[in-house]
Amino acid sequence: MYPFSEVNKVQEEIRKYDPMQCYLLYDSNTINHCDNIIRNQFPDLNDSERIIIPAGDQYKTLERCITIWNTLAKIGANRNSLLINVGGGMITDIGGFAASNYKRGIAFINIPTSLLGMVDACVGGKTGINFNNFKNQLGVFANAQCIYINTQFLESLPLNELYSGLGEMIKHLLLFKEDALEFILKNTDIKNWTSESCILKNIQLKKAIVEIDYLDNNERQCLNFGHTIGHAIESLSHEKKTPLLHGEAVLLGMIEELKLSEKLYNTPEEIRAVLEAVKQKFFPFLDFRYKFEKLIPFLQQDKKNENGIRFSLLENVAKPKLKVVISLEELKNELS
Repeated sequence: MYPFSEVNKVQEEIRKYDPMQCYLLYDSNTINHCDNIIRNQFPDLNDSERIIIPAGDQYKTLERCITIWNTLAKIGANRNSLLINVGGGMITDIGGFAASNYKRGIAFINIPTSLLGMVDACVGGKTGINFNNFKNQLGVFANAQCIYINTQFLESLPLNELYSGLGEMIKHLLLFKEDALEFILKNTDIKNWTSESCILKNIQLKKAIVEIDYLDNNERQCLNFGHTIGHAIESLSHEKKTPLLHGEAVLLGMIEELKLSEKLYNTPEEIRAVLEAVKQKFFPFLDFRYKFEKLIPFLQQDKKNENGIRFSLLENVAKPKLKVVISLEELKNELS
C-alpha cells in the first residue's frame, strides 16, 4: 500500500519471485504504450508472460476475470506467482481482484498508468469488478505488495484521460485541505496537477484516511463524496456509444451532491461554483443529460445503501458529512 517512485525498491520486490512465475496484466492500450517502459525499467520481466484484455470499464466484468484465471491456469501460475497490473483503474481493480482470488490469493503489484489510477484506484486495498451492469458490486480488500508511480506513463494519454484524474484529485483536496479552493483556482494548467510531487501528495491524502479506517466502515466513507450519483451517472452512460470516464462522472456527481449539501447543510455555494469553473475549463463539452428516473436502478444498487440512498456529503471544505440517508422521493424532489 506504499507508493514508491524508486525503481530499485520495486525491482527488489519483483526479485523475490521466480521470473517465470511473474505475469503482467495489460489492456489493449497499455500493452502498446507502456510495455517498452516496463522492459527498460524492469529487465527481469522481459521474458515474463503478458496477459492482455480489452480496454474499457465495460470489460471490468466477471467474464473477463474468468479469462484471466483461465490464462493463469493454462500458463502454469501457482500460489507463489506474482501478478503485475499495468494500466489504469480498470486494470488495477480487476487485476487485484483476480490475484486475490486465484488459488486463494497470489501476490500482486500495481503499476498505474493513468492519472486517476495513480491518485486513487491503485491505493487503499479496494479491488473489484462490475456485475449486472452495476459498478464494483464484487470485490475484496487486498493490498498490493507495492505501487510504482512513474509520470512518464502519462505522456501517452489523451487530454480527456488526464483531465479525468482531476475529479478524484479535487475530491481529495475538498475533503482534507482547508485551502482547497485556493489551490484549485490557482492551478489551471494540467502540468501542475500531473507533477510527481502533486501526485504523491494526493496519494498521501488518501493513504492517511485509509490507514484510519481500512475496511471502510466509518471515516473512510468520506471518499464516497460525489460517487453515489457519480457511479449512477457513469453506469447509465454505458448505454451510450461513448460512455463517460470515471473522473468525468465523479465531477458531475460532486456538483449534484453539492446541491444536496447546500440544501441540507447550508454548504457555501462557492464550492460548487469552483467545480463549475473546473468543468468549464477542463471539460467544456461535458454535458451528460438524463432523466432522474433513469438513475434510480443504479442508485438502488449502491453498495452503501441502508434504509434509503446513502451519501457522503460536504458541509464545507474539509468538513464531510457521513452516512447521510435520503429517500428516493426526497432525492427526486431535490434534484429534479
